[in-house]
Formats: sequence, C-alpha cells, structure tokens
Amino acid sequence: MLENLRPKRVSRPDAVRGDFVYEFKMMGGDSSKKNLLKHVLSLGGRELIIEGSRGAFTEEMITGVLKTVSLQLSIDPDARELRAAFESRGQVIRVQIEKPKKSDHKKLSEILVQLT
Repeated sequence: MLENLRPKRVSRPDAVRGDFVYEFKMMGGDSSKKNLLKHVLSLGGRELIIEGSRGAFTEEMITGVLKTVSLQLSIDPDARELRAAFESRGQVIRVQIEKPKKSDHKKLSEILVQLT
C-alpha cells in the first residue's frame, strides 16, 4: 500500500533532485479565479453571469455592485452587454448581462440578496 506513495523517477534534469521528483506547475496571471463562485442564469431568455469571491456576497458588496450596475446602465443604456464589477478589501463581485434593461436592476438585486 505504501508503494503507491513512492515518487516517480523522471529523466528531466530540472525536476530530479536525488531520489525525489518535484512537480512544476505554472500559475496563471490570476490565480484568484480558483476562489470565484460563478452563477450562470437565464433572465428572460438573456444570459446573466454573476461571479464572486467566496464570502463576497455581503450587503456592502451587493450595494457596491448594484451602484456600479446603475452607473453603467445610465452611461450606456443601449449597450448590447452590461459588464460591471465591484471590488473591496480583496473581494470581488462581477455581473454580466446580455441586452440589459433598466428593469434588470431590481431583478439583479433580488438575485444577489438570495446569494447572501
């Protein structure tokens, strides 16, 4: 049973150190994606994507992202896609909506509250 735990021998000169093998993994530029929760929903036939850090779905963060969504809707009310993000204290919530409407703000608020 313990034989399965033995490290494998590799002929790569950069990976061999005595009798042990070290595994080299390249980390992407943004390793925080591993800690994101992602919700993909249909909002009246349009795709709604909500991503957030673990523990980011708090009242403060939800208020922040809803303000950002409101600002984005007022800046470009005819956009084909709305993308908004709010980041605070290392936490992030991102929202993406296809063909956004002003009425999406209220529905988004209800959905985000359910995620707390």
